[in-house]
Amino acid sequence: MSVETHAELAARVEASFAAEDWDVDSASVEDAIGLLDRGEVRVAEPTDGGWVVNEWAKKAVLLYFRVRGMETIESGPFEYHDKLPLKHGFVEAGVRVVPPAAVRYGAFLSPGVILMPSYVNIGAWVGPGTMVDTWATVGSCAQIGANVHLSGGVGIGGVLEPVQAAPVIVEDGAFIGSRVVLVEGVRIGHEAVIAPGFQDGIGKGHWHPGPEAWYVLEGGQCLETPSGVKTGRKGETMLAPEGEPMAIASLGPDLRRTVFLVLHRSSHPYVMREPMTPDAPHAHWQPTGACAGVTR
Repeated sequence: MSVETHAELAARVEASFAAEDWDVDSASVEDAIGLLDRGEVRVAEPTDGGWVVNEWAKKAVLLYFRVRGMETIESGPFEYHDKLPLKHGFVEAGVRVVPPAAVRYGAFLSPGVILMPSYVNIGAWVGPGTMVDTWATVGSCAQIGANVHLSGGVGIGGVLEPVQAAPVIVEDGAFIGSRVVLVEGVRIGHEAVIAPGFQDGIGKGHWHPGPEAWYVLEGGQCLETPSGVKTGRKGETMLAPEGEPMAIASLGPDLRRTVFLVLHRSSHPYVMREPMTPDAPHAHWQPTGACAGVTR
């Protein structure tokens, strides 16, 4: 399909998404999802000026849920009941899929991809030679580069809305350690190595019994507390007061790397993320997500 034809299809999808009467051009939506499934269109793609989100493709994914009805899907001994079909054609695609891995139609897998028992959602793009290890999940619209290793239990979050938001992006050659969780449009750079257990994203608030200080080694950090929002870049320090709940995220799309120090009284054992008790100050505080999209 030519660039001009893509533009025409994008315009039809945009019109359906904007229609107030839910008058959806189902054929155009199906065509768009077919392009995503074949890798002819991506939800986000690298350019000389950085990553660009194709909003119309994300809108097509959202519309696809609207036009599809529930159906029973049988695959060998397994039965599913869902709106979206499963992906097929792994032999022709040169992809190895180990049971019971599942891939939704509308996700693209490049030649040489290996899926251990794992899950890949619609709109995702997985580059050649990448390993998606056991119980790893690749969320909707996530962009995973070539020769990436997603270790066991890695969680790559999906980003469908808002439609202009960038998905989670893991660039070529990265190694993502076991149980790492990446959400909220985080971008992992070329050949980055992420230690097991790391979590990044907006997340829910947590607190410590003593004040916490950070020194930002790489990227930037955004900190939201009941007192407001603070930001810090490489070479800067940040402080959260004693007993105050907080939510932490990367500053913009780049991954943050920090060292931190938590002070606590010897009578009060250190706890990494202590639950807020009902009688604690700010016990009912919830982060507003003010750090989302902060670039400074």
